[in-house]
Parts: sequence; C-alpha cells; structure tokens
Amino acid sequence: MITLKGVSPLVASVLLLAIVVSLSVIIGGWINTLSKDTTTTVSNRTSEAISCSSADLTVESLYITNGTSGTARAQIRNQGFQAITLTSAQLINRTGHNHSTTTTLGNLAKGEITQLSFSGVGVPSCPTDFSRLVVTTTCGGVAHIFTGTPSCP
Repeated sequence: MITLKGVSPLVASVLLLAIVVSLSVIIGGWINTLSKDTTTTVSNRTSEAISCSSADLTVESLYITNGTSGTARAQIRNQGFQAITLTSAQLINRTGHNHSTTTTLGNLAKGEITQLSFSGVGVPSCPTDFSRLVVTTTCGGVAHIFTGTPSCP
C-alpha cells in the first residue's frame, strides 16, 4: 500500500507567504519605476510647453533674384520672449520644388534677427513663381509660413 504524504499546513503557509511577499516586492518595484519615469516625462513636456508658449517667429523680409539658379535671402526675427532653435528653412516655388537654406541654423535669442541664405533657387519669374517660405523650430507649433510677396530686384 502506497501512502502519500503532503506538506504540513505550517510549511505550506510559510511557502505561500514567501511567494506573495516576493511577488509584491517585484510588482511594487516595477510600479515605482514606471510612475517615476512617467512623472519625469510629463514634467519635461510641461516645461517645454510652458517655455514654448512664449515663443514666436516671423519672416521680416524675403529677397529673391530671378532665375533658374537664383539666390534668396530671408530675414527672420524671434519676436517671442524665449530663445528658440531653428530646425529648417525651406523656400518652395510654384511648381513645388523646395530649396533648403545654405545657412547653418541654430539658436535665435529673444528679439534677435538672423539672415538665411538660399542658393540655386529656381524662381524664373519673381514674384509669380514664388509659393512660400517655411521656417520651423524645435518648439512644436512655433513656425512661420511666409506667403507674402517677396522683394525682387
């Protein structure tokens, strides 16, 4: 006759308690890390949104020389209350061809004006072949699209 013996109730209780405590420590640590990471991310995004809320950018003027390989100069002003970083500047002609600035982009202090240069610009007949100038920054939503009439010599 085979007799099966089980674990005593005291040992089973101790094992069950050890498993529950171990799982609680593991899950608690994971939740703690997750909440700290989320708090840091939200805090960083909030700080960026607050600082970018006082940023503003405008194109003061745009000069284009006619030709299929012409040049252009744009004067950009930071008229906000916060320094901003320019990320791109694209001059787009009426047929949809875009031309990137040849100027190194960077920070623009509060109230500062900078000049962006473009070369190889395909605007055969200025201003009729000009479409727009798009200048973007690292602040989401802070950009300027110039669709006015450029100065043409």
